Amino acid sequence: MKIGNSLRGRFLAAGLLLGLLLLAMVLYSQSLLQQTARSGFVSIEQSQTLQDSAQQFVWALQQAESQLYHLIVTADRASRDRLATRLDVMVERAHALRSHPAVTANDRYSGHAAELVQLAEQLRTSAAGLAEVSARVETRYPAIPIVLGDLYPTSQTLLEALQLSLAEAEQNDMGEMRLLLLDLRHAWIQQLMQTRLFFANRFGVYGTPQESMQRNLSDRRLFLAQVNHYFAQLEQYEKAGRLGFQQSEALPVMRQAAENYERGFRRAATIYRSYGWRTDLPLLTNKVEPLLRETWSAAQRLSDATSATLRSGIVDAMGTAQLLGHSLWLFAGLFVLLLISGYYVFERFIRHPLMQVARALEAEGRGEEATLPPAQAAETQLLVRAFEGMRRQVRSRQSRLELILDNAHDGVITFDREGVIETFNQAAEILFGVPAGEAIGHNVRQLVPELSDPETLVGWNGPDACDTLTGELMEEPIFTAHRHDGSRFSLSVKVGALNLEGRRLYTALVADVSERQSLLRRLQRLAMHDSLTGVYNRHSFQEELKRVVERAARGGHAYSLLYIDLDNFKYVNDTFGHQAGDRVLVEVTALLRQRMRKGDLIARLGGDEFAVLLYESGEEQGVLAAEGYRQLLADYTLHHEGSAVDVGCSIGIASLGEEGLGAEELVARADLACHIAKRKGRNCCHLYHEEDRQDSATVSSDMGQKRCIVEAIEKDLFVLERQPIVDAADSELLGYEVLIRCDDGKGGLIMPSGFLPSAERFNLAAAIDRWVIERTVSLAIAEPDNTLFSINLSAHSLSDAGLPKFITRLLDRTGIAPSRLMFEITETAAIGDLGATAALVSLLRTLGCRTAIDNFGAGYSSFAYLRHLPVDYIKLDGALIRQMQQDPVMHTIARSIIDIAAATGRRTIAEQVETAAEQRMLIDMRVDYLQGYHTGRPEPLWPKTDRASAPEILLYS
Repeated sequence: MKIGNSLRGRFLAAGLLLGLLLLAMVLYSQSLLQQTARSGFVSIEQSQTLQDSAQQFVWALQQAESQLYHLIVTADRASRDRLATRLDVMVERAHALRSHPAVTANDRYSGHAAELVQLAEQLRTSAAGLAEVSARVETRYPAIPIVLGDLYPTSQTLLEALQLSLAEAEQNDMGEMRLLLLDLRHAWIQQLMQTRLFFANRFGVYGTPQESMQRNLSDRRLFLAQVNHYFAQLEQYEKAGRLGFQQSEALPVMRQAAENYERGFRRAATIYRSYGWRTDLPLLTNKVEPLLRETWSAAQRLSDATSATLRSGIVDAMGTAQLLGHSLWLFAGLFVLLLISGYYVFERFIRHPLMQVARALEAEGRGEEATLPPAQAAETQLLVRAFEGMRRQVRSRQSRLELILDNAHDGVITFDREGVIETFNQAAEILFGVPAGEAIGHNVRQLVPELSDPETLVGWNGPDACDTLTGELMEEPIFTAHRHDGSRFSLSVKVGALNLEGRRLYTALVADVSERQSLLRRLQRLAMHDSLTGVYNRHSFQEELKRVVERAARGGHAYSLLYIDLDNFKYVNDTFGHQAGDRVLVEVTALLRQRMRKGDLIARLGGDEFAVLLYESGEEQGVLAAEGYRQLLADYTLHHEGSAVDVGCSIGIASLGEEGLGAEELVARADLACHIAKRKGRNCCHLYHEEDRQDSATVSSDMGQKRCIVEAIEKDLFVLERQPIVDAADSELLGYEVLIRCDDGKGGLIMPSGFLPSAERFNLAAAIDRWVIERTVSLAIAEPDNTLFSINLSAHSLSDAGLPKFITRLLDRTGIAPSRLMFEITETAAIGDLGATAALVSLLRTLGCRTAIDNFGAGYSSFAYLRHLPVDYIKLDGALIRQMQQDPVMHTIARSIIDIAAATGRRTIAEQVETAAEQRMLIDMRVDYLQGYHTGRPEPLWPKTDRASAPEILLYS
């Protein structure tokens, strides 16, 4: 280094007049300073690179450890491959750390690095062994080979021999023997169920493993005792010569199979109740995790050694500086003259460059670009290089932060109190179509004009935020934002505030919710319209009818209501199935829409009933319009699989003027007129007149219907059928839904649609419900103890205060377990009187009965009311099941219902599953149970009795 380029040289030049006495001291001091600076710089540089290599190894070790615990949870091939890759990276970086120049030059480092490499390789070997054990179920769970190889074949052998014996008993009409064999099969299956529950509870499926497993063992011993008891009876029959040939051959086979099964179970149970029921966890705990801890400790020791070396270098430098200070004190007097004469040199070549570096540091802190002048002194050059290194590190961290922000899914915008944008990430650029350079410095209100007061949005937590006062969900704030091209879109904004250097700043997370808003609008439309036909549903029609009645009462307006009931729809549904019936409804709706005036309203009230509201239409216009609709549907024919059916319709007409009718009264008049049109022979129209209420034929018919229903209740003329409900995963039977029919006195059955509407009109629905409950309980006594029976409750039963007492007395009298009864309440009835429904559900659950919401999803109601109804099951509406294959929205709604039910601890049952494709889709959506023609058709709950003397009940709709 040239003397002229050092502080020493400049001080000598300025203090040349002080003499040669200062020369030796200055040379010594300069040499000592240069040596200290060089050694310190080299030490810092090597330590920095060594720490970087150590940090890379720590990162690789963290990745390998994280993937190791992920493998314990998933145990799939992808997890094993990722673990192997990350272990190789960890070992590779350990070797790279050992070969680092700073390590090879320092024995203290090399020992720690060699230990780290050895531990990393051991960890890779142990973790690979753990992955190999976890790769196969047989190695991870030692008892699985016993279950699959011994227990399952042995049980199958016993059941096959038992089935052969049953077949021989049925063939030879051996009634007593058949019952004994059936009891044996039931006891053996119950023992199998407890065995499976024992294995499942090892995983904590139904509670604490030890308590649940002990309970399963106790229950299993009871059923096993029954099996042995039945075997003893069979052996007595064998000794008495009462067994058939096949039964004699099967008895020792079954006996031996049961003994082999019990020995195998004991071996498996011993393993499942031991610590080694899983081999991967002990291997992880006893071998892999200790190696992990040792590896982390070795890495820490290497880091401590590096830090100690750095501290040692600093101490040496401080010692050298102290020595230099003592020397300088000796020549303090001489330095006074040197400082005076060298002030100019110090000011120009030292203070001024240092001030420039300080200003550059201050500018860098503000985020401004700082340029340093060329340094002339070696020490200043070292300081400049240190500054440049610091600036590179700061900017590298800033670049990583900007990279994280730019890769965020949501836009991130930072602005001050006045709305001036300070940061604008890449997602925000894409969202608004504005480059960050153009957005920064401008007001955020140019992009989101409605964002006038961000302080009101501070602390918003999104759509899941809840009002602490009301407990209701808060509405998410949605704004209208502007893109650079002038287009507008819906924007959700979540704002957070922070105080930085005395300034109030806001960070806004913004996201485009246009698609979500569109989906919500579509769901709102579905809530107002019938999902199948697309016209208004009953709820929307009733709301509009209330407004129409109010307008008519104010005068100046006349309306007509057409009540349309399809004549042969029930025949189509019963003959060709629900899909053909749905097709009829869709095609009839299209015909009605073609004829409907632009300002009129059409709605589907339910089933095959439609209503058309004619605006500014008197009686004469209403009759003409009804006749047009009737003729239109009279010309319509359904063609299905080579068959043709004329559907036709009956139409009731009611007129509305200023007479002050209520909406219910208007609908009742139109409904009554429609019934009169049907009694006239169908395929005709009838205008309501006041004389219709006095019509003796109408009154007689209505009273006749009431008498028939009362007589059917009193004389047990109703018929119960049951339809199975099966587990979606393994098709095991959960129970049955009880379905009511009525004997028509001619050997046929009347479906519920033929008599339940009349029963509800005469307030007899609750009596029918009690009849069904009592008959179901009396018949369920003869069924297996775990069979579930699901009973539908009408809307009238929701307000029946005596129903819980009636059920309690019935359960006490019969002794049947309350958990075998489940009561279904339709979604529409539940929403219609939510308070009564919640009270009834709570009372039923208190009794121990199960509860369910039926036809859920039919009205696309809000899920919010579910929290008020603590039901056990949710039954998806059949119309939703049929449409979800063709309509993605219906598919989304069905999946949402299933997910919400699972999240709230409820089980789901899919109704009207008629095809294998529907079943596969529902299984993929993780529905719990299935019900429909595909899984089981309705069958009589008990043999049909002779009802030849029953009165004829003409209640067809």
